[in-house]
Amino acid sequence: VWRCTHKYDTTGGCKTPVVHEEDLRFAFLAALNQILGVREEYIAEMEQEIEALLRVKIDPEDRESRTAINAQIGQIRRYLHALRKKSGMVSEFDDHTFNTLAESMIVQANGDMTVLFRNGREITVPKS
Repeated sequence: VWRCTHKYDTTGGCKTPVVHEEDLRFAFLAALNQILGVREEYIAEMEQEIEALLRVKIDPEDRESRTAINAQIGQIRRYLHALRKKSGMVSEFDDHTFNTLAESMIVQANGDMTVLFRNGREITVPKS
């Protein structure tokens, strides 16, 4: 069972309902399967993003920016690797896939859940 981190704040707490682990897992799988339904298109978008990052002109002395871009490229490549390993739709949750692809999840007050993927994409899954 998951609860809002602000549930017991004196400022009124939060209105998000208690969430069960299996509901979080279901929402992640539903969102992931939406992506997998257009896998090739999605992979092409991510590869174009890598190409765009590789073309960014950075001053050779600006190590911080170069490090940030390299980290972003590495993250996208890990994301793509995990995505390519999935064949067809996914019916079973596994921690590795979740930790590789998902940044976080947001549970709305109405029970809908939004999966924030590491590449910036957000998919909202209605309360089941």
